[in-house]
Amino acid sequence: MTETDKLYYGEMLKRDRLIPFFVRDKLICFISFYITNNPDKFIQRNNPWSVEEDEPETGKIAYIDQIWSDKKKYNHRYSFEVWKRLINFIKQNFPKVEEIYWHRWKNDIIKVFKKELKNVNKNFDFCKNECKAYCCNIITTLLKNNRTPQEENEVQLILAHEGTQLGEKDGVQYIEIKTRCKFLTQDNECLIYEKRFDTCRRYECEKLKKEMK
Repeated sequence: MTETDKLYYGEMLKRDRLIPFFVRDKLICFISFYITNNPDKFIQRNNPWSVEEDEPETGKIAYIDQIWSDKKKYNHRYSFEVWKRLINFIKQNFPKVEEIYWHRWKNDIIKVFKKELKNVNKNFDFCKNECKAYCCNIITTLLKNNRTPQEENEVQLILAHEGTQLGEKDGVQYIEIKTRCKFLTQDNECLIYEKRFDTCRRYECEKLKKEMK
């Protein structure tokens, strides 16, 4: 990888336009992309390593710009998993995107491919209208299993307040507190979705998983 490559990938990472893929903590591949309504702007640019402005708020196309992979560690058995994770990332972070574009050179001719993201907004409609953004109306805090008497007293004090309850998952206890996120609108939409907290990005909704099956 040249210095030009590194500068490009570094800048795309800063802009959240680069997705790294790991297998057992080893980096095997990363993909850079743009969100746009006009992929030709990126396909036909003179310098393929230039970093351009895109349209994250309104773009309906995710254009895959560059792909790097470790040839010794990456093979075809990972291709499906990488593709699935890429689609999920685009859906979660850019809900207006309807298609993914990429291109290949063949005989000095650019051939453009595209894939429609079916039901791209289904999960967001479910969260907004069916689930009523349940995960944005609660917050949880993990507890130690072996608590001192003073720590247990503090836990019971919290549980004595309305809107709190004790839960347990995989042997780990937690307190669930009902409180609405201040960034959630009355229509159950997130005001800071593009810059939401890491915990929100990592959250996997069990209700949504069942809905999407």
